[in-house]
Amino acid sequence: MSPSFLCRRVGSLANVREMFEISKNPMHFLQNNQLLMFRSFSSAKQHSFTVSYLINSCELSPETALSASRKIQFETPERADSVLELLRNFGCTNTHISKIVRRCPRLLTADPEKTLFPKLEFFHSVGFSGPELASIVIANPQILKRSLENHVIPCYNFLKSVVMVNGNIVRALNKSYWLSGQSLENTVIPNIAILKEVGVPMSNISFLVTCHPTAVSQNNEKFSRSVKMVIEMRFDPTRVTFLKAVQVMVETSEQSGSIKWMFIGSGV
Repeated sequence: MSPSFLCRRVGSLANVREMFEISKNPMHFLQNNQLLMFRSFSSAKQHSFTVSYLINSCELSPETALSASRKIQFETPERADSVLELLRNFGCTNTHISKIVRRCPRLLTADPEKTLFPKLEFFHSVGFSGPELASIVIANPQILKRSLENHVIPCYNFLKSVVMVNGNIVRALNKSYWLSGQSLENTVIPNIAILKEVGVPMSNISFLVTCHPTAVSQNNEKFSRSVKMVIEMRFDPTRVTFLKAVQVMVETSEQSGSIKWMFIGSGV
């Protein structure tokens, strides 16, 4: 029998003996059990409080509250109460708040003063009423966690320059694209410049930005190629059907001939 084998056997026996000695110590088991029980009790208490709060303060159903509690847990109501109070101060109703919390439970643990207030105050300052503001937040509550200077304000200013009126801006912001952090300078603005160059009216561009933002947010090279192909198919840039054809081209892998047939056949 080799010396290395004997060493391994001795080491294994030593480990077994150590485990046996520990198992004979009742205090060791008692301490471990107490620690496990404490952790389990603490976690259950925290989970129970969160579910109860979501049901009673946010008007979530028991099933929805239970699901949301897997994403967020807290033991005291102070931070969450401050968040709810802030939302109400900006015109959100209980129904609005319920929808917001359902979409993003973690918002309840955000810093109301440093994180949430600046964005809500900005939207209020540019003229969004309670229901309009609530609609924006419900569409994507994460916008309240985005950078005000680097994302929210530039996004609003761009949409204002294109769609002009707040009602259309609300419709645009309800599309998740404008809240996702996509680069305006590298995609949207150059693509809109292409549409202007070929004679697309600003009112039609506004429609595209408001209702189909993903179409104008494609890679600049792909978008330019799609516009060129639609022009070669003799679509009129002054009509909405031109933008519909561009939208299909950039969002699908359809061949140009079948796309043209799609529009001719539909009578659009």
